[in-house]
Amino acid sequence: MKSRYVIVLFLIIAAYRAVSQPLNPVADPAAIVTSGQARFTVLTPQLIRIEWSAEGLFQDQASLVFLNRRLPVPAYSHEEKDGWLTLKTETLSLRYKRGVGPFTSENLEIRFVLNGEEVVWNPGRDDRGNLKGTTRTLDGVRGATNLESGILSRDGWVVVDDSERPLFDGSDWPWVQPRPTGKVQDL
Repeated sequence: MKSRYVIVLFLIIAAYRAVSQPLNPVADPAAIVTSGQARFTVLTPQLIRIEWSAEGLFQDQASLVFLNRRLPVPAYSHEEKDGWLTLKTETLSLRYKRGVGPFTSENLEIRFVLNGEEVVWNPGRDDRGNLKGTTRTLDGVRGATNLESGILSRDGWVVVDDSERPLFDGSDWPWVQPRPTGKVQDL
């Protein structure tokens, strides 16, 4: 019985520490690679924030989906050669052709191994294995309703398009504000 109380106490302390940590949407500069109008932030060996901006201006404010990007910087390497940027972590390899506009299947690919087979992801690829997420409200719903894509997929990858979602203003008591206008991709 004492061990149950110890486990519960441990979980309460761990939960408190997790929520009491300050959130910081600004990633460590050592995790960021900028190439022309594109910026790549290596958040984990399996998670890369991919941004493109026509003006070369990138957002470091928290969004409704991503509140904290200040994570320990994982090991990665990058090089630019023959107009291509290659960025590698221990689990994936990203290739981007510089200076050709927004991300498309012709200028961006990410390769990784899933269940012993190489997977190649490009923008626009259909995520048929997505397990779906939630709906914002059930007001007016009678019966089945369509769900938006979630953060889990049987395909082994998920893209969260944060390009049009609102941002927090960064004040002590954060308020939601619209994202600045402009041609951007924030994936």
